[in-house]
Amino acid sequence: MAKAASDRGAEAIFLTPTNAIICTGSTANANTRGGYPGYVKAAGTADNVPVIDVTTLSADLYTSLGLCPNSGDYTSTTSKVGQFFCNDHTHFSPAGALQIAQMVGKALKDQGIGWRPTSSTRSCSP
Repeated sequence: MAKAASDRGAEAIFLTPTNAIICTGSTANANTRGGYPGYVKAAGTADNVPVIDVTTLSADLYTSLGLCPNSGDYTSTTSKVGQFFCNDHTHFSPAGALQIAQMVGKALKDQGIGWRPTSSTRSCSP
C-alpha cells in the first residue's frame, strides 16, 4: 500500500484503529483490537511509513472526556457516551467524529507529519 501511494506521488501515513471503549474504572484501556495496532506499527516500521497510534490516542481521549466508567447508554443524547458514539457502539456521532478528527490533526502536527508540496502537486481552479 505504501509503495502504491509512493508510486503515485503520495506519501503514506498509517493509522492504527480507534479504540473500543473498554473501561477500568475511570480509565479507558488501549486494547489490542485483535492485534491490528501492532500489525500497523510493524508495517510502518518495515516500509518506513509514519504511524499515528490512534488506538492509544483515542483511549486517552475517552478518558479525558470522562466517558469512563462507561454507562453503556449509547441511545441517550444526554449521556456522555451517547453523545460521542452512535447507538451501534461502533461508529461515532458527528460530535465524536469531529473530536477524533481533531485528535488525528493534532497528532499529525505533533509528529511533524504535514502536507508538503511536491513537483507533482497541482492546483485546481474553477
